Amino acid sequence: MRPVERGVPPAPTGAQCVDDVVRRLRELRAWAGVSEREVHRRVRRARTGRGVAELPAFDTVHRCFSPGRKRLNEDLVVEIAAVLGGDALRWRQALQGLAGGRLPESPRLGGRVEPRLLHHYWHTAVSAMDRYAPYECHQRPVAHSPAPVFRSRADATAWLNAERPTLVAVAGAHSAEFSELLGQYLEGGCHYRDAETLHAAAARSSCPRTRANALRRLSVVRWKTGRYPAALACLREALTLFRACGDRAGEGKALNNLGSVYRRMGRPREALRCYPRSIAFAGQAADRDAEANARNCLGILHAWLGRHRAAEEQQRIALDLFRDIGNQSGACRVWCDLGDVLMRTGRYDAALRCFPPAMAAAADVGDQVGLGLALARDWLVRARLGTGASSDRLDQARRIAAETGDCALESEIRYGPRVVRW
Repeated sequence: MRPVERGVPPAPTGAQCVDDVVRRLRELRAWAGVSEREVHRRVRRARTGRGVAELPAFDTVHRCFSPGRKRLNEDLVVEIAAVLGGDALRWRQALQGLAGGRLPESPRLGGRVEPRLLHHYWHTAVSAMDRYAPYECHQRPVAHSPAPVFRSRADATAWLNAERPTLVAVAGAHSAEFSELLGQYLEGGCHYRDAETLHAAAARSSCPRTRANALRRLSVVRWKTGRYPAALACLREALTLFRACGDRAGEGKALNNLGSVYRRMGRPREALRCYPRSIAFAGQAADRDAEANARNCLGILHAWLGRHRAAEEQQRIALDLFRDIGNQSGACRVWCDLGDVLMRTGRYDAALRCFPPAMAAAADVGDQVGLGLALARDWLVRARLGTGASSDRLDQARRIAAETGDCALESEIRYGPRVVRW
């Protein structure tokens, strides 16, 4: 761990040529106090942790520290800066500015350049997302001081809700970074319009991996708003890019999303080919969140096909994974889906025991769609039992569906889980 007295890590502020960037990168390595061999090892470990198959040779990393070059590998330099504790956003901004033949700028407000504004919002958003989804902290950049530390997920969510329009507005040329950082919050909170704005801008990136991630995120927004063919097109392009980059973790997540789109389109055979591969890639990347998501989706498909024992097995594994990593929204969805499987097999009392923890998890993290789903399924089981299902719960679920614009929840309330392919 770096001593506190080393201060702020060197940044490429004011770099006007490639050699300036190289000089600053060498200063950052000296500040971190590590050798080029250690930098190489850290970059390889970081890529392996993300499930990226393409690992750079030592000479490739060494050349990033060598002056006299005409160009640099933008993604690799940003990765090196990140593993050394630097501000990845500043490094990408500097490199993109050089590539465009201009000095990097920050957003303009009232005709003035505000170099601190973008970085203030970026690091505060990183800090907020660390509290919003702590199980993904290892995949995010470090929030540098003076970013505030949020005391609770509710505080972080309140800040994100209040500042969401500003975050989208200041993203500008850095929509790719903000798209990746805020995607889970925007999609989970049903802020689909803002999510689509950021993801669509990021999908125009010249970096294949960035483009692939943005297209995958964009597909989620489109299938959640009922645009399945558009989601399918995004995912097919994203898969091609992930495979070209050798990004197995990204490919696995895209396969899970593809399976979900096929499932919603009533194409179970295609969906069934996607989920096992997604689970395998998530296991290789040691990504328990992605594995849990894929297993629960496979369980939903098994239930729809009448394979209830297989469905329950997958969902109980997914529930354990989500609870281990602290993903309350994920646990809420699995409780709801497990309750559906138990209901389908006539175990109504056991099904009813699934919905209180689902509602508690949803309420704890402000997951409105998850809460609506739990309310709707609880009402359905009680109606099947004839034990006086309260219409208040169904009315509350209807209000949530109307407020969030979530097509799957709306269809769930209208037709029931046997028709809806979550």
